Amino acid sequence: MKNFNNIQTYYLHGLKEAPTLAKFIDPVLREAGLDTEDIESVHEEYEVRTEVAAVEIDRCLKILGKPLIFLQAKPIGRRDLFNVDYTKTFKAALAAGISFCVFTDGAVWEFYTIDPSSDMKTPTLLKRIEILYDPLKQVEIVEIFKKLMGVNKYES
Repeated sequence: MKNFNNIQTYYLHGLKEAPTLAKFIDPVLREAGLDTEDIESVHEEYEVRTEVAAVEIDRCLKILGKPLIFLQAKPIGRRDLFNVDYTKTFKAALAAGISFCVFTDGAVWEFYTIDPSSDMKTPTLLKRIEILYDPLKQVEIVEIFKKLMGVNKYES
């Protein structure tokens, strides 16, 4: 994943959301074994209807066509924009029966879990990984995705 070697440059100059997805997020998903070209594996702009409104999810990661993880992306260096997305995404995840949510701008990755069977239904931050000054941490991100994708694969 050659782009990660230049992540600091991209961070300083900025990228919009689509190039951030193309250069820093989709390569991680492919490295984790997901086919980003197959809608049964990675569904782009996935829409979930909640009681209040429709919520658009940047990437819905699936196993055998079954939604498993919601991923929301923002332009590199603009994690502040997630403040609007957290609640909407978590509510959409609960409505869709999704247990894992990921928020990233390509440089910082946050992994959350939601227990839909819990009375609290409060998301828990599993891991936060910053790769801006250590691009080798991308390996850890790939491993987390592999683990999360494998968790439900064997339980079903």
